[in-house]
Amino acid sequence: MMLRSQRVQRFFKSLITTTANPSLTMGQIRKSYLIYPTDKTEQNLIIDKIKGLKNLASNLDYELLKLNSIKIGLMQDLLNGKVRVNSLIKENAATQREVV
Repeated sequence: MMLRSQRVQRFFKSLITTTANPSLTMGQIRKSYLIYPTDKTEQNLIIDKIKGLKNLASNLDYELLKLNSIKIGLMQDLLNGKVRVNSLIKENAATQREVV
């Protein structure tokens, strides 16, 4: 997982010599340092946090997709005349007067 990160990928791409045949030598790889926790419990904690964040991002993407589809449906209803805007404006004005 660590080797797939953008930071590590950029690092290795910077080491590649730009010639007709780009190459990365074993010597360059051996001189590279990767810092990672050696303790398995810490590694597992990090993995659990990353999985949790991925699940959260996935759930938020799904919610955003749902809200966008609701928005599109409501806009279509407004444009087709299925929902009258005048009544909504009057309701909103009445609600604001009650709050004040």
